[in-house]
Amino acid sequence: MTQDLNYRLYSPNFGAMASFRAKQKNSVSQILTKPIDKVENVVGDAVDVFVPADKQNEEQKKSNKNAIRAGSAMLVVGGLVALLNPKFLSKWSAKLKVAAAKAGNKAKQDNSAWGKTLKFGETVFDKTGNFLNYSNNFNSVKDEFFKWLCTDKKTFKKIKWEPLRKVFTTIDSAFVKVMKGVHEWITKTFDKISKSTVIRKYKKANSSMNSFNETLLQYRSRLNTEEQKAFDKKLKEIKNIQEFLNESKVSERLANQETLMADFEQKTVSKIKEYGGNAWDSVRHLNFGKDKQQYFRDNMKFWAGDILAPTKEQISAEGKRTVESLVGNGKSQKGAYDELYELIESHLKPEEKSVIKSASKKLEQKLRSANKSECLEYFDKKRDLILGSAPTDILTAVIGIIGSGIAIGMADNKEDRVSRAVSGGIPVIAGLGVSMGMTAMLVSGVKGLLAGFASTIALGKLGSYIDKKFIPKPNKIANTETQTDKTKEIKNA
Repeated sequence: MTQDLNYRLYSPNFGAMASFRAKQKNSVSQILTKPIDKVENVVGDAVDVFVPADKQNEEQKKSNKNAIRAGSAMLVVGGLVALLNPKFLSKWSAKLKVAAAKAGNKAKQDNSAWGKTLKFGETVFDKTGNFLNYSNNFNSVKDEFFKWLCTDKKTFKKIKWEPLRKVFTTIDSAFVKVMKGVHEWITKTFDKISKSTVIRKYKKANSSMNSFNETLLQYRSRLNTEEQKAFDKKLKEIKNIQEFLNESKVSERLANQETLMADFEQKTVSKIKEYGGNAWDSVRHLNFGKDKQQYFRDNMKFWAGDILAPTKEQISAEGKRTVESLVGNGKSQKGAYDELYELIESHLKPEEKSVIKSASKKLEQKLRSANKSECLEYFDKKRDLILGSAPTDILTAVIGIIGSGIAIGMADNKEDRVSRAVSGGIPVIAGLGVSMGMTAMLVSGVKGLLAGFASTIALGKLGSYIDKKFIPKPNKIANTETQTDKTKEIKNA
């Protein structure tokens, strides 16, 4: 199904596109065109399995190609955004660390050749994980630099000629005046979406707790007087802990996270400058001795993550402790609900036990999910937002859209530009918006990309339909007029 990028996405005129491609040769668009082609091949082949090409008419083929091409572009550009986001690399680093630990544990119990292979795998996984973690520092530098560019006024002291310095200062002042507000608005918007996600998850957990409490209360009357007193005491304890889930308490804790990160950005910038200074010093003096090598080995870490690691561990432990006070840890520690269940267990029928255990399991999942969202996912998101990740994600997406050739200004006329925008440009932009919105909602990068891809495909198909039904085509109009003239000539003759 693979054809040329612009021909397939917009295809009114292959000759016109050929001249455009010649101009674009060796441009940034070529970097992204190849991966888009590969993704499109895979998706196109998958579509052909379900809907064979010979069963599609020409309009369906064109519509499918447009939608698949737009979806492929969205996946590639969205993947680029994810790759340049600390959250993506951190997750893969964590997975590799787990794989390294598993391989190491198995290697200790196996002295065979396979055991040696596992030991080698442990080293590879561990070092690759370290490198990915360390690579996140590039994202910190990128985000901080763009934030500085948009929000800090520069003095340009190194420019000695005052008139030129004044020109640069004036331009920078105007740029910062506009971009500072934009940068801060994007960051606050992403932060607001992330906070809303955490609060929404706790609301669902709170609602489940209320329903579960009502279910348990149905069996209180089966208990004797002493058991009822113990039941009421335990239920009161549960409701006191339940205040942890209230929106006001959640908002308070999220605000506290921000307070705990008050000097985090300054420490990160200092670490970046220190590391950069040492690297430059080594190059400048050609000093790569053992002391310098050891320094760089010791700093193969994600500095922003390390700076906040103790704070994150403290917040995570507190949240985990609260959840486990309700549902236990699945091992030695029992939660308040476990103790309440033990009070009524002997008075329950088998089917009632099954219902309560099922409801208890669902409640536990919601509690743990909400707590993970607060203590791990939002914490990491807030860390990245402070350094300026959201605006650079959007900038990366914009550059990716331009670089991949999803531009609507290449057409020869207004009608063609509208056609391209509806069937290609708008679906890609909307799909990226969905993907980035999902990321702001603390959804994993892969799920966000798939949601964006599905949105782009659906909007691409809708765009093709709108293009066909409602957007006039100059060539068709010209052909119709020519045919009408010929008909008139025949009649007159």
